[in-house]
Amino acid sequence: MNTKIKKTAAIALGAIAFGLAQQLPAQSVANGNFSANGGSGQIGYNTTLSSWTTVSGSYSFLFNSSTLDSAAPFNTTGALGDSGYVTMTGPGNGTANGLALSPAGGWVLGVDADYENQGGISQSITGLTMGKEYAVSFYWGGVEQFGFSGVTSEGWNVSLGGGTPQSVDDGSLASGAFSGWNLATLDFTANAGTETLSFLAEGTGGSGLPPFSLLDGVSISQVTTAPDAASTAVLLGLATSAMGIAARFRRARR
Repeated sequence: MNTKIKKTAAIALGAIAFGLAQQLPAQSVANGNFSANGGSGQIGYNTTLSSWTTVSGSYSFLFNSSTLDSAAPFNTTGALGDSGYVTMTGPGNGTANGLALSPAGGWVLGVDADYENQGGISQSITGLTMGKEYAVSFYWGGVEQFGFSGVTSEGWNVSLGGGTPQSVDDGSLASGAFSGWNLATLDFTANAGTETLSFLAEGTGGSGLPPFSLLDGVSISQVTTAPDAASTAVLLGLATSAMGIAARFRRARR
């Protein structure tokens, strides 16, 4: 069989296999559901959060939503902090605003988005490929601390390494309201093999302090683009033609 034909067929079949079957594994975010911790409470005061770095002195809490009645999540027990127990406005304290367990289940991070020491978390992500695009996905929501009233706004400022940060927010939230759980996916380009993934709580409370930004279920994966139908057809045609020519050469030799 002609060497050039062999090579052409191999390249075409290889391209098809790469384009149709390439499935890259998700990059690892350690403790993305916040289940590895020292219990409910204020991070840095009476509890810890594994694998993540938190802002020192911020008003950041872990709520164990899996142990709460699904009809009254983040109930009046709340989480203990340096100023006493903190709970979110919701069904557990008589407010029918729809506050519910996180879709990811289990533990939830809640950060006062308008505290004097703006809170957030960060983690080094390894195994990235420079120049490749990565999708950061997470569940988030916004709600007001129980015992306060007024219009608030909550959200997160998200960044990967030195790239341009991106934000999600609930705009203007009515007093005592809950934004609902939202699934966000933000794309970032890696500038190095190891980058810092950061979440910084953003929001305003005015006279209705404090607004709490909620977070759960953080993951990251490399973005892949499947070939379109036209490209696939061209590759299939090239492979078929190469194999047909090869078969004719074999018959001619016989």
